[in-house]
Amino acid sequence: MQYTKGEWKDTLSATGERVIFVDTEGVIEIICRDVRHWNRQIIKAAPDMYESLKEIRQLIKIYSPQSKMGRDIRLLIQKVFAKAEMKNEKI
Repeated sequence: MQYTKGEWKDTLSATGERVIFVDTEGVIEIICRDVRHWNRQIIKAAPDMYESLKEIRQLIKIYSPQSKMGRDIRLLIQKVFAKAEMKNEKI
């Protein structure tokens, strides 16, 4: 899955919208705007959560490949990835 790399930050725009953005060497890329203030932390954390799930999945493959719990956790992580990648979803 591809997503905008870098630290996702938030600010209020001149029009009062909450904006999530990445500032890479002075180039601003808007991730989303008009974010409810109570959602901003989860949106900003999304890249880190995605990378952490990838690491957890890999650790389970190494340390618990045959256990039922390991298979169940990998399946759950796969469902999260499918949703994030919008597989099997109608747009």
